[in-house]
Amino acid sequence: MEILEFVKSSEVDPVYFESSYYMVPEEAGRRPYALLTKALEESEYVAIAKAHHATLASTPVFLRPHKAE
Repeated sequence: MEILEFVKSSEVDPVYFESSYYMVPEEAGRRPYALLTKALEESEYVAIAKAHHATLASTPVFLRPHKAE
């Protein structure tokens, strides 16, 4: 995954969300992923990224923290 940009979450219209997926890092990526999630939560930003996965084939994605209720 390649993060391209960060934008305020209020600037992203949910109409662009075609599907939602939960992402879980592999063991080696847990700490960086936790830091990214915390930063996104505290700043109220989302990350615009390009996913490089067999089923997503360089699809643009929004990374946003999930708020458990």
